[in-house]
Amino acid sequence: MTKTKKKNRKDSKGKVLRTGESERSNGTYMYRYVPKIRGRSVNSPEKKDNRITIYAKTLPELRQKELQITQDIIEEIDTVNGNKTVASMTKLYIDLKKNLHFTTRESYLSVYRCHIKDSWFGEMYIKDVTKTDVILFYNEITEDLTNSFLENVHRIIHGCFDLALENHWIRFNPTQNVMRLYPANVPERQPYTKEQENLLLNFVKNDGTYYIYYPLIICFLETMLRASEMFGLTWSNIDFINNTITVDHQVLYTRYEGKYQFIASKVKTKAGNRVIPLTQRAKKAFLYQRKQQISLNRQPTIQVGSYSDFVFTTRSGRPYTVPNVDKYFSRLIKAYNRKEAALAKKEGRDPISLPHLTCHVLRHTGCSNFCKLFYKERLDIKILQKWMGHASIEITMEIYNHATEADQEDALKAIEQARQKLCL
Repeated sequence: MTKTKKKNRKDSKGKVLRTGESERSNGTYMYRYVPKIRGRSVNSPEKKDNRITIYAKTLPELRQKELQITQDIIEEIDTVNGNKTVASMTKLYIDLKKNLHFTTRESYLSVYRCHIKDSWFGEMYIKDVTKTDVILFYNEITEDLTNSFLENVHRIIHGCFDLALENHWIRFNPTQNVMRLYPANVPERQPYTKEQENLLLNFVKNDGTYYIYYPLIICFLETMLRASEMFGLTWSNIDFINNTITVDHQVLYTRYEGKYQFIASKVKTKAGNRVIPLTQRAKKAFLYQRKQQISLNRQPTIQVGSYSDFVFTTRSGRPYTVPNVDKYFSRLIKAYNRKEAALAKKEGRDPISLPHLTCHVLRHTGCSNFCKLFYKERLDIKILQKWMGHASIEITMEIYNHATEADQEDALKAIEQARQKLCL
C-alpha cells in the first residue's frame, strides 16, 4: 500500500505555508513555535502552553521574524525570558544578591522604587533595550540628579543586564561603556587647613549655641571614625585605662523593612573591625562629652539592637544621625561666616570664611592631619590604614599623597633657597 502524500498548506494567494505558519481570517499571518535552547523546550512559569505566537502583516515579514527566531535558537538565546521587563529583571537581580549589606540593599531598592519600577525604561523588555535607550534614560536622571548618583543607578542597571547576558536571555549588555558619557562631577572633598580648623574650634568652643558640638568635632579629628561608627559608639567601647577605642559596629537611621528606624550592624568589612588608640586630646574630648551629657540631661533613652549607653545623643536621648548633624554643621558654618564678615568689615580687612562642613569632611581632615605627621616622622602608613579602617592601602595612600603635597612643595622651596645661598 502506498502512502498518500500530504498536501502542502497554502495561503489565499497560493503560497505554500511552512510548519507553524498560518493565514488569519483578516489576511495577516501568524507563526507558532516552542522556544528551545540546547534542544530543550524553554519553560515559562507564567504559561502552561509554552508555544509562542508572532504576527506579521505579510508572509515575507513573517519569514523575516522566523529567521530571527532561528538565529536565537542557534545562538542559544532564551526568547521567553528575554521578554522580562527591565523593572522585573532589576528586582530579580537585587533579590538574588543575598550577601548585600542591608544598607546597600535598601539603597538598591530605593533606586528601583524611585527611578526604575514605574518608568518607561522599566516597562521595556530587556531584549528590546538598546544603548540609545539607556542613554536617554540616564539623561533624564541627570536632569535632576548628579552624575555621582547616576553611577549608583548604573551599577544596578549594568549588573541587571549582565545577569541577563550570562543566562543567554539577551545578546549583549546595552549599558556597556555608557558611563564614559557621564564623567564624575563630584568636587574633590577638601580637608580643612590647620588655620581653618583652629578658627572653627575657637568659634564653636565659645559659641552659646554650638558649643555642644565641640567634643564631637575633636573626636572626629582625633579618631577619624566614620559617622555611623562614631554615632554607634557606646561608653563601653572606650577604654580610658588602656587608652583604646573598640570599633566593632555601626548605628544608622535608615529605611528598613518598610519604615525608617535605627539599625545597628557589624561594620561592613573586616578592616573596619578594629581597635584604635585613644589620644590624649581625644580622651579629654570624650570625658568632656560625658560631663556635658550628664549636665544637659542627655542620657541615652533607647536601645538599638544589643547596644545602648551611646556616647553622642540628642536632647531626647537618641543617637545622633548623619543628616541632622550635617544640617547643624551647615548652620554652624553660616553663623561663623556671618560673624566673621561683620568683624572683618569693622576691622577693615577681608573675612576669613570657612567652607562647607560635614561629618565626612572632619574625618577626612583628621586623616589628612595624621598623614602629615606620619610623613614627617617617617612612620609606617599601614598603621594609619588600620586606624582608619581602610580595606585597601590605596585609599589611604591617595589621602596621604594629597596631604603631603604641600609639605613636598615647602621642602622644594627650602632646597631652592639653600642652593641660592650656596650659589649652586
